[in-house]
Amino acid sequence: WLKDGFAGLLYTLREHHDRTPTEFFRGDVGIIPSEGYDWELDDDAVAIALDRHVEALREQGLAESTIEATRSRLAAYARRFERRNDVSLIESHARETAVETLSRVVARYVSRDAKRHLVKDVRTLYAWLAEEAYHDEHVLAGVGLDDLVEGS
Repeated sequence: WLKDGFAGLLYTLREHHDRTPTEFFRGDVGIIPSEGYDWELDDDAVAIALDRHVEALREQGLAESTIEATRSRLAAYARRFERRNDVSLIESHARETAVETLSRVVARYVSRDAKRHLVKDVRTLYAWLAEEAYHDEHVLAGVGLDDLVEGS
């Protein structure tokens, strides 16, 4: 279950015990989880997957400043995705869902360079989600900034 992103544990805690992983680790196990990055998401499984993705980027040797900027852009996308959709970011979903969400987030950025970085980061996330078998396919494959209605 460690390799699968704690999905079984998260499901059991949420559905059968009405508890978060933090409550479980603090109250039952006696471990205080590190106060890592706060994704500000309701879905713990998505936050864990995003942490795993960021760690994979770190293992590629990216500078910490690049990691922080990427994490910030991914958090903006993940929060918007969570608020606007009935499906979890780590569950397979339609290309249109991802494109619409990305278009809305891109529209909030001012510079074209910042918009390009956002699109690249989110496309990299979706490639990783497909590679890690969260998704059946890379739903943003081939999508660029100019393909986003509100973002170009």
